[in-house]
Amino acid sequence: MVLGLLLARAGVDVVVLEKHADFLRDFRGDTVHPSTLQVLQELGLLQAFLQRPHDKARDIRVHIGGAEAVVADFGRLKGHCGFIAMVPQWEFLDFLRDEAELYPGFRLLLQAQALSLIEDQGRVTGLRAGTPQGALEVHADLVIGADGRRSTLREAAGLQVRDLGAPIDVLWMRVPRLAGDPQGSGGRIGTGRFLATIDRGSYWQCAYVIHKGGIESVRSRGIEALRGDLVELMLLASREASAMPWQLKLLGWFPALRALPAYAVGVGVRPEHVRSPLAAPRRVPATG
Repeated sequence: MVLGLLLARAGVDVVVLEKHADFLRDFRGDTVHPSTLQVLQELGLLQAFLQRPHDKARDIRVHIGGAEAVVADFGRLKGHCGFIAMVPQWEFLDFLRDEAELYPGFRLLLQAQALSLIEDQGRVTGLRAGTPQGALEVHADLVIGADGRRSTLREAAGLQVRDLGAPIDVLWMRVPRLAGDPQGSGGRIGTGRFLATIDRGSYWQCAYVIHKGGIESVRSRGIEALRGDLVELMLLASREASAMPWQLKLLGWFPALRALPAYAVGVGVRPEHVRSPLAAPRRVPATG
């Protein structure tokens, strides 16, 4: 969607295909990081985006045993926004769609699932998609496959996946939010366990981190054992007292060091910027 918007702003005709009828999916992304907010600022879209419902996460706090530690302080970053905007991904995608549709060269096709590539003399020249109305062919000078970790287009192109060996899996769940619950997103750390809690207003979206491939062990123990693990973390009632790691103690003694994890989380290793002659979006009515 971001690329579609950028191409449309540059005067390029672009078609974006989305296999679902809308962008409303739970357990997708919820964080728009300072680096992305900086891009929106460079596009002249930040103020409009911040009019959408959002929460500002200005730091990251974790609980270990009965103690709280500030891990990252986004206010120490250089740039326009010293916070993470907590926004459900569908809200972000809807915003990008609304902005992109101001340009006549942009088209978003919903319920259009990419099925295969069109090739001419060994060169990719388009794709075939399935829609409720039947088969669809899209011919283009450039075809970009952004269809997920099990990409149909990547497989059709014969591209090989390079496994980076992520050491963890994550179990996502919704937990009702009660009146006396704390405000803001955060996390709980126990012995060999970690639970991230994202404040969605009316409920908590929680990510329980387990060892890679450890789902069978979780299943074999049963749902009540999993609930017990979560209760221990949330109520800080672990049977083993968790000592604060020296790295987190260091961040408490020297708050300026909190900029380092904030940079790693909020900016990444290679921040992107928009190089465009347009200082602000050229607003034109949508057609067609």
